[in-house]
Amino acid sequence: MAKRRKSKGKRRGGKRKGKKKGRGRARGHQFGIAESLGLAKTVFEVETNTTTSSLQKAFIKNPSVASFKAALESTVAATKDNASTAVLGIVVSNADKLPFVGKLLAKPKHKLDAITRKMVGMRL
Repeated sequence: MAKRRKSKGKRRGGKRKGKKKGRGRARGHQFGIAESLGLAKTVFEVETNTTTSSLQKAFIKNPSVASFKAALESTVAATKDNASTAVLGIVVSNADKLPFVGKLLAKPKHKLDAITRKMVGMRL
């Protein structure tokens, strides 16, 4: 026969150490809007670069090591030239997490985040 509990009070679960991530409501978009737009603009500018796109098409038509190297070098150069929008978007999205700047920008960024969350459903 199975043993019975002496107390008939509420059963309590074991104590959890720390907060379990990924539980509850779905988290939604991983990046901020500014970060996503900055990265998207950089990708668009790299892909619309005529020399880069022509070298990539040449590699797809005739795959070789030389054409791969040329396409890669061109893509890297175009990315370096157009990376400023992506960097700016990342800085704006994560402004409140920066060590010194974060304290100054935290309050205005939280207000902007609240507004953009209502309008778009995502944080800035």
